[in-house]
Amino acid sequence: MGTAMMDRDIVVRAAPSARDRSRATFDHALQTLIAKAQGEGRTFLAYLLVMALMHLREENEGRSGAPH
Repeated sequence: MGTAMMDRDIVVRAAPSARDRSRATFDHALQTLIAKAQGEGRTFLAYLLVMALMHLREENEGRSGAPH
């Protein structure tokens, strides 16, 4: 049996105004999480968040052709 990776140490608090679902807000949230993950030495998590940020930006520019 494989080992499940659980991370319950990261808590993200957002101001009530940051709860809108605009792409700019999501972009900012991803940048914040990347900085937090890097600061805590969680390089793989930071890598995954960077990939998500790149994908979001590609979608914003209409360049993403990956089906979901």
